[in-house]
Amino acid sequence: MFDSIAEGLKLMVFGMSFVFFYLVMIIGVINLSAKLLRQTTKLEEDKIKAGDRERSLASKKISEPEGDEGELLAVISAAIHIHRNRV
Repeated sequence: MFDSIAEGLKLMVFGMSFVFFYLVMIIGVINLSAKLLRQTTKLEEDKIKAGDRERSLASKKISEPEGDEGELLAVISAAIHIHRNRV
């Protein structure tokens, strides 16, 4: 009986040690990949910031549409009136 308990404890210690060292290895791989990819990430962030600046400049260049707003309002009102009369 004590032999089976001793074998169980040995197996438990072996399994827990295996999982512990595997997790330590995964943490090392993640840290290594973070260090290797740090420069690439900085370049991507710079590209995103440059794109945001270009979009903000492009949005400022948009001007008000030229035309008669009264005519547009009349067309929209007529379309709403026709739609309501169909139902």
